[in-house]
Amino acid sequence: MGCIVIQGAPCAKGPVLHWLDCLSVGEHARERLTALLNAIKALGPTYQGLENAVDTYLAAPLNTSADVRRAVLEHLRDHWFNDNPAALFPGQDMPVKWAEAVMKTLELSLAGRPHPIPINSWWIIISTDKTVQMMNLANVNSSGVTVSSSVTLLIFTPVPPPSGAPSNRSLWGDAEAWVTHLQTGSVVTRRLDKEVRRTP
Repeated sequence: MGCIVIQGAPCAKGPVLHWLDCLSVGEHARERLTALLNAIKALGPTYQGLENAVDTYLAAPLNTSADVRRAVLEHLRDHWFNDNPAALFPGQDMPVKWAEAVMKTLELSLAGRPHPIPINSWWIIISTDKTVQMMNLANVNSSGVTVSSSVTLLIFTPVPPPSGAPSNRSLWGDAEAWVTHLQTGSVVTRRLDKEVRRTP
C-alpha cells in the first residue's frame, strides 16, 4: 500500500505496511498499537476518514516526513478507502475490510505477553482473482495469548495499475522477497527488485 508494484512481482511491502511493522516493536509499542486500534474502532461502522487515522496514529509516531505523509494520505483517501472512479478496487468496501482486518492484527499483537508480538505484513498480488481478501496468521494458546514469534497480515488484491502510487519503492525497510518458479523448463529462485528500475 502506498507503493508501485513492480510489473510481474507477486508481492510488495510499501510504506503503510512497513509502518505497521515498525509500530509493533520497540519502546512504547503497546501504547502506539492501542492508540491506533482505538482510533480505527472509533470510525466504525463505516470507517470513513480511515486515512486520517493511518496518518495520525501510524505514520506520525514514526516521525515520517510531512511530504511523505501527505502523499500517502491522499493516495489512501483517493485510491484505497474511497469508491470513486479512481479507486484501485471498486465495489470491495475497502475501508471496512481494511479496518476490520487490521484491528484483528492489532488485537493479536497486543495479546502477546509481556510485549506485543511483532507484526509482519505483506501485500500479495493475485492476478487470477478480482476479490480483495485480508488474512491474519498467528499461534494463540488456549488462554488467548498470542505465542507465535510474529503476527502475519496478508492483503490479497488483483494487479494494481503500474503507476500513480506515491512511492516507486515496492519493498520498504529491510523487506526482501524471493520467488521460486519454473522458467524455460528449469526451477529458478530470483530475488525481487526493491525499487522500479529507471530507464536511462
